Amino acid sequence: METKLKNNLAHLQIALSRTNAIILANNEDAIERHLSGLKEFIAETERARKECEAEKIAAEEDIEAINKWNFEIESKINEADSNVRELKASLDIIKDE
Repeated sequence: METKLKNNLAHLQIALSRTNAIILANNEDAIERHLSGLKEFIAETERARKECEAEKIAAEEDIEAINKWNFEIESKINEADSNVRELKASLDIIKDE
């Protein structure tokens, strides 16, 4: 399961690296596609995080270590959430033009 989470985080990071360029292109369709994909990556990453967390708990790993691990994953998800807000704001601006 940890491999799945790492792959999801890699996909998420790749998507995040493209967000600014997509916003600057000012293309409504591209922004909508990117927004949809980013939301999907966030959901998949969150599911994988929960599954890994359950495995760590079942393996009786230290709770503090699990919390630290969770914080690192959640910070990446929060960054993606911020990108979602930026994309939505860009869409609103385009639609108002």
